[in-house]
Amino acid sequence: MSDSVVSALLSGTIDNIPYVATMSPLVADLAGGIDIQARADAL
Repeated sequence: MSDSVVSALLSGTIDNIPYVATMSPLVADLAGGIDIQARADAL
């Protein structure tokens, strides 16, 4: 692999860590508030 490919992959991974750390609790709260029966009916 060339240096630019490795650099791009590492940069993409490192840049996403703060986003994932911020959004994970929010998504968990939203998912916890959804009625399970409503999801089953939609399927």
